[in-house]
Amino acid sequence: MRIPLALLTKKFDTGLVRKVYSKVQTLAAAPKKHPKLLYHNELVGGNVILPTRIERLVDIGDPDIDTLFKHVHDLLEEIQGVKLRLLKEKVNWKHGGGGIYLPHQDTPAFRPYGTDHVSALVPFTEYTLTNGTLEIATNPWSHA
Repeated sequence: MRIPLALLTKKFDTGLVRKVYSKVQTLAAAPKKHPKLLYHNELVGGNVILPTRIERLVDIGDPDIDTLFKHVHDLLEEIQGVKLRLLKEKVNWKHGGGGIYLPHQDTPAFRPYGTDHVSALVPFTEYTLTNGTLEIATNPWSHA
């Protein structure tokens, strides 16, 4: 049975999650950018440039990052009951005071790859209204 949207409460190894979060923070702050990664930044508060996204983390061969993404992949396969392949992975930062994306759906971007896909969100930090929480529509066909 396919599950279109599920909030998973199964805990991840918090030590591994913290370690990966620290590595990603280091990669984002490094003056010399890793050549295999794709970086995105935004202007926050009118005067500070902060990272908003890093993509292609599975391409750098870090064992901790690979282990976390494999754990997410395996968990999703277990829930969906089918073999899955990774199409895209990324780490997003949502900064309080940062730019706001208008309500949108990511699904149309994946249509060239078929209509059967799964998205997963693994938060590295607690979501609060002051730190730029991500809002998810309860009805996937409406942003009202």
